[in-house]
Amino acid sequence: MSLLHAALGVTGLLLLIYPALTTGISMAPLVALLILVIAAMAGIYLASIHARGEIAKKPVVFIHAVVAVIGFLVLLGAVFNMISQHHAALGPAEPTLTFPELYLLCAVAAP
Repeated sequence: MSLLHAALGVTGLLLLIYPALTTGISMAPLVALLILVIAAMAGIYLASIHARGEIAKKPVVFIHAVVAVIGFLVLLGAVFNMISQHHAALGPAEPTLTFPELYLLCAVAAP
C-alpha cells in the first residue's frame, strides 16, 4: 500500500513539475509544488524508516500528512482560481431560470 502511495505521489509531482519546467506556472501552483516537494521529502524519510523495519514516530507522520494536505489545498485553490478566471473571460453566462419560473414552466407544460 505504501508503494502505491509513493507511486501516486511521484506521478502527481511529475505532472506538476513538467509544466513548471516547460511552460512556466503561476505563483500559487509553484508554491503548492514546493510544499508538496517538502511533503515528498518527509515521505522519503518515512519510507527509509519503514525499510529498516522500524516504526515511525507519530509526529513525523502527522507533519508529513499535514504538509501534504496543505500543498494539495493550495493547488486545489489555484485550480479553482484558474477556472473562475477562465469563466470570467468568457463573459456573462446565459440567463438561467429561477425556481419559480421553472415551476411555472413545468406546471404549464404538464397536462
